[in-house]
Amino acid sequence: MSKVKAPGERSLIEQFLDDNVLFLGPDPQIMTDHSVSIPSEKELAAVEAWKDRTDEIHLIRNRLQTACNESFDMVEQMGAAPGAKWGDLITGIFSCQGDLSLSSAGGVLIFSVLAQHPQKFILKYWKDDPTVGVREGDIFMHNDARYGNIHNTDQSLSTPVFHNGEIVCIVGAIVHEGENGACEPGGMPGGAESPYDEGLKMSPLKVGENFEFRKDLLTFLQNSVREPKLQMEGMKSKLYACLRVKKRVEEVIRDYGIDAFLATVRGTLTDTEAEVRRRLRTWPNGKVRSNVFADSTLRENVLIKIRCEVIKRDDELIIDLRGSSPEFLNRANNTVLASMKGMLAQLFLMFIWPDLPRNQAVFAPITVLTDPGSALNCSPEAPNAQSMMTFFPAFTAVQSAVPKLLFAAGFRSTDIISCWYNMITTFVYGGFSQHNEFVGNVCADLNGMGGAARATRDGEHSVAPIFASMADIGEQELIEEEIPMMKLVPHKVMVDNCGFGKQRGGHGYQQIVTHKDTQAWGYMVNTIGAKFPSTYGIFGGYAPGCYPLCKVKGVDVFEVMKDNRELMRYTIEDIMNEQPFPGATYSAHHAG
Repeated sequence: MSKVKAPGERSLIEQFLDDNVLFLGPDPQIMTDHSVSIPSEKELAAVEAWKDRTDEIHLIRNRLQTACNESFDMVEQMGAAPGAKWGDLITGIFSCQGDLSLSSAGGVLIFSVLAQHPQKFILKYWKDDPTVGVREGDIFMHNDARYGNIHNTDQSLSTPVFHNGEIVCIVGAIVHEGENGACEPGGMPGGAESPYDEGLKMSPLKVGENFEFRKDLLTFLQNSVREPKLQMEGMKSKLYACLRVKKRVEEVIRDYGIDAFLATVRGTLTDTEAEVRRRLRTWPNGKVRSNVFADSTLRENVLIKIRCEVIKRDDELIIDLRGSSPEFLNRANNTVLASMKGMLAQLFLMFIWPDLPRNQAVFAPITVLTDPGSALNCSPEAPNAQSMMTFFPAFTAVQSAVPKLLFAAGFRSTDIISCWYNMITTFVYGGFSQHNEFVGNVCADLNGMGGAARATRDGEHSVAPIFASMADIGEQELIEEEIPMMKLVPHKVMVDNCGFGKQRGGHGYQQIVTHKDTQAWGYMVNTIGAKFPSTYGIFGGYAPGCYPLCKVKGVDVFEVMKDNRELMRYTIEDIMNEQPFPGATYSAHHAG
């Protein structure tokens, strides 16, 4: 007769299995939960002790926010990647449980709701692991989207902040670095047919100690990408930005005490969620449905359905995306669920409540429903390097539905708008620079997306990307110093490139590019919407037109125009209609 185990007694086999886990993959409990962690007793005590000192808490919060903005500027000034130079990043402060409490005001706000996952993984699995541990001066990095972030081209770096031997917060920075050793240069391979084509795949990894990178791991990471210089410069700029935030945190603790700091970090999360719930209660209860279609996998033309139903109940918003298209096991346009939540949170952080703090609590009262194995909640073996091709349309589906609730809302903090342009219409490049260095990345002018029409005003031309409130399109003169890509027409507003209605959307830009002084150079494009529009109007407004990729081949424009400058045309339509270069071939293609 078998012996009955006493309560709490564990078998030798159970203990062995717990101590010898084969592989620590993405934790579903972490990856599916976007709520704010339960506060510790110490945090609760700090909040209670400082609950009546709101003026001081507000001052501390402003100091911490300024620290985030300061470090953001540091990365912009020091970073080497186009994404770093032109604002595709954030820096922030996480609570001792790994929740993002404050982040830089500008940059990619998507990260505000998906930066916490690697931090929670580190705290759960590495903190008490005797072979890893989390100590003062440790540096952690991560880029695999299945553990958090958007796609593998984004690299995060963080370091813990200690006080009296305990972790009081984590400071971090996330940058769209670009090149990551994938099967195509630039870090976002549209040709990826499995996760193993997507380049560098760092699970949360300790890469340094005592605030210094380990040389062996730095060399490994540099050896894994096409641009080793870019990899090192990106790591160093993020580290120094984190050290600046750490210094500012320690100054706050010195000036106000640890309880004041904990009360501010935790209180910011608690207050933000409470305010979101208060605002949602002013919205009318009801359901709104919308459908959006993506028209390409970047490899072939195909209609991909995004089905959306937005349900408002009391202080909760439910976004139901069930019924959307299934995943593509050999195409890169699938989305990890956590990545899509970050994209949807951007709608509320930028277009609905831009006055709220940039943290994950903004999205806590919102529930997202999807079908596992769909293009919006893909399996781990599905590639996701071009997840934007499905979660951008998912964003548009929600953005077209929510205004129908907002018109009857009791509280609004900004104008009601139509659908923002949602595609990264630019070039990915790769090859040898004029300095004989192999490079590969994406152009930052993708940030010049046309702004949506507002309820009472027209939209702004090429004002900001769908995923960032403040980002730049880059300075062509500076770009030409580094790479051989020449923009004959860098950023010119395109006539009628907008959606029409009582209020029209903002125009998008056009660019005409070529290259010179390189032994090998190539371009890719990673956008959809050349066959079927990806954004739509609301309340009777129209979608913008569809625009193809145009090519002029079989001619050296520098040689032809050496003595005939008058041949140059400054718009795509003039070049394609007038065909000014004799002997050249002119063609139009879908942009996938």
